[in-house]
Amino acid sequence: MGLSSLTPWCTGGLPRFITNPPAFAVNGFAGGRNKVWRVTASQHAGIACHAAKTESGVVEHNPILSPRQIRSSIRTFDKGCVCTLAVSQDIEDDLSITYPRPASTPFHQNPIITPAHQLKKKKFSDITFIVGAPSAAKKYTGHRVVLAMTSPVFEAMFQGDMANKSRVVRVTDIHPSGFENLLRYAYSDGLRLQSIEDAMMTAFAAKKYALPHLLEQCFSYLEANVNAKNVCQIYEFAQSVDAPLLIFLCLNIMDRQTFHVLTSPSFPMVLPSTAELIASRSYLNLYSEFTVYTSLVQWGEDECKRRKIPDDPENVRQVLEAHLPYIRFLAMSPEEFAKGPAKGGLLTLDECFSIFMNLAIPDCVPVPPGISPEYNKRSAPPEYFICTRYRGLSYSPPGRPLRVFGIRFSTVEKNIFLVGAAFPVRLDNNYYAVRQPKYTGVVRIARRLVDGKIERQESEVSFQLSKGKDTAFTLRKPYYCRRGEKYEVELQAHALISDDVIVPLLRNKKREDVVEGVTFQFIPFTRVKLSSILDITEFSELHFYC
Repeated sequence: MGLSSLTPWCTGGLPRFITNPPAFAVNGFAGGRNKVWRVTASQHAGIACHAAKTESGVVEHNPILSPRQIRSSIRTFDKGCVCTLAVSQDIEDDLSITYPRPASTPFHQNPIITPAHQLKKKKFSDITFIVGAPSAAKKYTGHRVVLAMTSPVFEAMFQGDMANKSRVVRVTDIHPSGFENLLRYAYSDGLRLQSIEDAMMTAFAAKKYALPHLLEQCFSYLEANVNAKNVCQIYEFAQSVDAPLLIFLCLNIMDRQTFHVLTSPSFPMVLPSTAELIASRSYLNLYSEFTVYTSLVQWGEDECKRRKIPDDPENVRQVLEAHLPYIRFLAMSPEEFAKGPAKGGLLTLDECFSIFMNLAIPDCVPVPPGISPEYNKRSAPPEYFICTRYRGLSYSPPGRPLRVFGIRFSTVEKNIFLVGAAFPVRLDNNYYAVRQPKYTGVVRIARRLVDGKIERQESEVSFQLSKGKDTAFTLRKPYYCRRGEKYEVELQAHALISDDVIVPLLRNKKREDVVEGVTFQFIPFTRVKLSSILDITEFSELHFYC
């Protein structure tokens, strides 16, 4: 690019066009004694910047990111000149060059006053927060305009007719460490989480002050650090802030690493609802039910201490009233029952006698009320559970190309996590190619809210056709489905599916199906378009976890 089209910027007078550019002009940037010219080179490198002269004679500029993400800097001095231009790597031309300054000219570096610097030095602060419980409160200062630009909650607090005019704000429901991380994020867009407790406290603050990006970073940290030792703590947090993906991860760890969860030092400190949840799970990866019994008894004794009552068997039994029906005493061996529950004093003599009789001869006497009648040991769960909409009776080539598949459903008793689905398309038995066809598509999930609005979510998926079974796909992230709400799931393939495939002719569609205590209710999937009803191929299976 030549210099004839340069737009000048002068520090000491009216703008004037450059007719004799200095020798140290670099691809459109020219500097001189007490002068800096700004150039317009958007057609060549997408560069746009503006300059501001400081009192020390150093001319700085604030970069405005172009589509090519340009970053540059220019400085001039009274004696000599230093001209530096640094651009990102995606610029094709080499636009970086530095001219040496005379040795006699000292280099003056202006301090950069960033928002983070202002927060640290408390410069120009106009609001003070006292955060935490009165016994452990901490004081933080801030700037109303910065915080109002960051959070709509702060904006409502500091702006408008109903704004809080006080210079001191007390915050008692947020931990100081969480509020400090929130301030650091608001001023510097940076976050340094040191522990799961730090992440949870910061997430509480982010949720209160409506900072979704900060909340998402806290969730990501917890998802990456959840394990058997802290899963109960993170599960209780996830329930309180309604974090479905965290809940899904926690349930999987509870079901698959049960022994380590129950024997971890933190388990006796969990909430009663969390202990009941684990005890009630249908699938637990355990060698023996005896582990469930001993862990719950330990939790019950600690709960008695928290309630400041004696931890004798009678009080422990009362504390475990909601948990006891889930312990499968009949799944223990006679030796395990004799050395533990029979001697622990938790059960009555009649209950012990009945359990011993049924361990010797199953179903020989009635099981007392409040005692689980289950004989089967619990084991690790499958990857997902399958709800069946219908089964194909006979298969033949489709009459038209296939592209759109879907299903409409709702659940009754429980909330579920939808992890995938299957649709009735298979490879023809006469297909002999080595490679199986692969397709991609987009899944759209919609649910109708109470106020009539529709919430939608999209996700890219891939799937592979095969012989002898329906084609299945897995969502990138599980989708949380709440009981009683109607959902519509639609898969649209990016390419038509027509060659070498077969589909079922006769379908015995169910109106509902019950799997793992969850009742699925189905609604026919049709789509009205141009006064005609289009029949969409419905999913044959739903894959879920609960």
